[in-house]
Amino acid sequence: GNIQKNEEIVDIVARAHPELSDRFPEVDLSKITHDDLFTFDSSKAQRQLGIHFIPLEQSIKETADKLVEIEKQLKH
Repeated sequence: GNIQKNEEIVDIVARAHPELSDRFPEVDLSKITHDDLFTFDSSKAQRQLGIHFIPLEQSIKETADKLVEIEKQLKH
């Protein structure tokens, strides 16, 4: 699987919501390594349980979208 680090998650949210860029730290994706990360295999869960996982980037973006929507509602 593809595992993201915090900097990559910040980048995903910042690209999805550039209007919030002043809330995020600057990140340099060129300095990120994945040497210390582990991966996992979800094929058994998919095969035996019929579970289909959405990509992490999609999940992060949808979460950010929802949080922005909630924040707008709270300000009204």
